[in-house]
Amino acid sequence: MLLILGFAFWTYTVVRSDFRVQLKRTVPSYESETSLGEELFNLADWPVFVRGLKRAVVRAEDGSELREQKLTVGATLRLEIEPPGKEWKRFTVDFLILEIDPNKSFRLRFTKDSSGKMDQLFSELEWTLRIEPALMGQKEKNILSGVFGELTGVTYSKRSRFFGTLSEKILLNQIFFFDLIKLASVSHQKELKAQNLAPSYP
Repeated sequence: MLLILGFAFWTYTVVRSDFRVQLKRTVPSYESETSLGEELFNLADWPVFVRGLKRAVVRAEDGSELREQKLTVGATLRLEIEPPGKEWKRFTVDFLILEIDPNKSFRLRFTKDSSGKMDQLFSELEWTLRIEPALMGQKEKNILSGVFGELTGVTYSKRSRFFGTLSEKILLNQIFFFDLIKLASVSHQKELKAQNLAPSYP
């Protein structure tokens, strides 16, 4: 019976049309909106809260690196990903910078990755990160702000339709890149990194 149900589920995911998937999350922070906003737009500190990031680079339309490395609407943001201890798995991911609200939020659209894996799974992907004020009642617990993250996409293959139907959260978590918990505690994470200590959460 389980085999029949499993086959029916697989068949359904194969024949169904591609669909939109979404992941949203907000993480409370003990840091101020101003402090988090500055860190969010400081590309030099992104390796602290972007998984496996070696370097983040902003490029002009001609591919040259901008003299002033900051998020700019219409420019390309490239993430150079190099998983620790797995240099042979390094790859790059490019995004078009769609919107920015300086020191508050930005929205990115995926354009390509050097491994080709994301292109095989999705026809569209967009990331939004935003620093938000603390909710009513949170300041009594010393929570001063929140980090909001959202990833939306459209499936493009049998594999992404299968995992998107099974659990879109698991599917999208693998490519979210931004560790919202580390960003929400970025000052603490920077202190640990300066001392060559492993990340921990306050």
